[in-house]
Amino acid sequence: MKKIHFVLICLLVSSYSYAQRKIVDRLPVDKAPGLKLSYVSRITQTNPGVILGAEFMVRRKTVKRKSYLATKEKFITLNAIVFNEPDIYDNVAVYAEWLKRTKYRTSGFFREGAIGFGIGRGINYSSPPTYLKDINGTETIKDPKTNFIMVNLTTGIGYDFMPKKAKPIKIFAKVGLSPILQNGSQYNVFLKTEFGIIASLSVLKRKK
Repeated sequence: MKKIHFVLICLLVSSYSYAQRKIVDRLPVDKAPGLKLSYVSRITQTNPGVILGAEFMVRRKTVKRKSYLATKEKFITLNAIVFNEPDIYDNVAVYAEWLKRTKYRTSGFFREGAIGFGIGRGINYSSPPTYLKDINGTETIKDPKTNFIMVNLTTGIGYDFMPKKAKPIKIFAKVGLSPILQNGSQYNVFLKTEFGIIASLSVLKRKK
């Protein structure tokens, strides 16, 4: 009797494992980059900025498991950002990211997450220089030489129009954190939002 129970348990375990097994298929990657344009700002205050970027795909695969089907993509992205620091100066920065994107089944919806590092500089474009007054009435000039190191942590969702409408464009919305170290001592963490579009040059070439 014990042997029969043992055989039944083995059969149940093997059938469950077979049903849950994961099938992974590697897919060719897009050789041409996708170009990104987005608007970014802090959540707590108006801090408008623009990001121009390019994403380079390094890996793509499909994962199948029972009723689960997803396409997983990994990218290296290069970005340049310009954003305003209220009442201080404008900032320019460049940063690189490691980005993971997951698309579910054949729909266009996806989620993604990224971590990035970069460097930047505060720049005073005003001429003549702009002066500010503190609470004591003392005038100070905007500092045009503030250097900083930034970390970029983001997560978000989006929609890819390619699966159904064959349009080489994605839209996305993200939230994230940007810890910034200024001049080696001042430390701030910004909570931000980002909205933008991504155009795939590889799809544009195929449509010619």
